[in-house]
Amino acid sequence: MALLDQVNSINKDEFTKEFLNKYLELGFGSLSKHDIDLLVYYLIKKHSKLFNGKSNYELSSLLKITERKLQSIQIESYLRYENISISINLNELIGKIGSGDIKPEIEGDKIRILIDSPVLKRDFEYAITTIGHLVDYSFNKNILTLRLSSFFEALGNTASGIGLKKQLIDFLRKQQKNSEDIQIEIEQKSWWSKQFSSFKTAVKEEAAQFIFKSILSVLITHMGGG
Repeated sequence: MALLDQVNSINKDEFTKEFLNKYLELGFGSLSKHDIDLLVYYLIKKHSKLFNGKSNYELSSLLKITERKLQSIQIESYLRYENISISINLNELIGKIGSGDIKPEIEGDKIRILIDSPVLKRDFEYAITTIGHLVDYSFNKNILTLRLSSFFEALGNTASGIGLKKQLIDFLRKQQKNSEDIQIEIEQKSWWSKQFSSFKTAVKEEAAQFIFKSILSVLITHMGGG
């Protein structure tokens, strides 16, 4: 269904009122076409549910623009009109993992995740760098990869790092159904490869979700949102 066929779902009174306020704020004609595009995108997002639950592929088809142009509009519109706290956006990522909209995957000692939103992607990348770790894009430029052994090494003996390691070790012991004597060396690359090769697919998926949500929780605390 085309966008024009769905305009009735937009709260037109609120949309029009806010549009005119923003448009006239700096003087009539001050906004360029690009500025107006950013404003209209923001107002449709704010005053309707047209964009809710849609992937960027679906949104680009709806708006009849390329995904690259869409992502540019999304990030610019966000920075100009929203720019909410990083912690809130990281919590949104946790919600998307819980709902299954985002599905982390583990291979060896690497955890991979595709984040469609350039806003959420940007804030996640920044939060990771603040603890001295980097995101790897060598697998695919659209997929964020973290090397788990290096990530836990970067956390070192910080309080959040120690807490996360304990949670992860307890979780893995339950999955293995072994005694607490099991050797868990989460800072060793070879350990991850050996560990997850023995897990069934469903368990690997659950582990990937648990690990990534736990990482996000640590980042939220680190960014002052815990």
